[in-house]
Amino acid sequence: MNLFRFQQAALGPALVVLLTLSACQEPHVTRRGSLEISQAREAAALSFATLGQPVPDFELESIDGSRVRLSDYLGRVVIIEWFNPACPFTTHAHEFGLLKGYPDSVIEQGVVWLAINSAAKGKMGGSLEQNLAARDAWSLNYPVLLDPSGEVGRRFDATTTPEVFLIDPAGVLVYVGALDNMPFGKVRGGGEGQNYVDEALQNVLADQAVRSPQRQPYGSRVKYAQPTLGN
Repeated sequence: MNLFRFQQAALGPALVVLLTLSACQEPHVTRRGSLEISQAREAAALSFATLGQPVPDFELESIDGSRVRLSDYLGRVVIIEWFNPACPFTTHAHEFGLLKGYPDSVIEQGVVWLAINSAAKGKMGGSLEQNLAARDAWSLNYPVLLDPSGEVGRRFDATTTPEVFLIDPAGVLVYVGALDNMPFGKVRGGGEGQNYVDEALQNVLADQAVRSPQRQPYGSRVKYAQPTLGN
């Protein structure tokens, strides 16, 4: 046996083991907050919304029966509010807090505002009737979209209601997190109230980088459907 064939025979089993171990490893995906290239590529391939990257398209049905597709708003600023009419944080924000008038004020400036409810059917706040009643009671002038499977919510890694996602005109996710620093109208530890969403929005409208692209959200957990066994 010559030297070349000896090297092939010696390396062959080791190479097989290495390839087998590599194939068995599950890919690690960082859903938000990381701009590291390899992680961003993995997230894009799996259609997750990643901070600093283009947002994957989706289409959902609104409570009035129309279909809404995110890509139809490309070229405009889009704000998505994760929504649940039975959530006490959402209720307070719409009746007394930031969501009582702020969405209307930015819609007047040409911003698109969407609400998405990822509560499963049969779970708190998930029924069509509850969402219709909330829309009427709170005079919502923007689409309320239903995501009972939770597919869109999980792709955005939405965790609480309310939680906000701001998308710039190029379709890139530039802000993720809390509406403000005033759950139930109170600033923890005292101090002045801050509208985090508007701070990010003003950066975008001024064609500037968002200074604080991520804020810890507060609220009730999204009432997702239980995953199917094996998924």
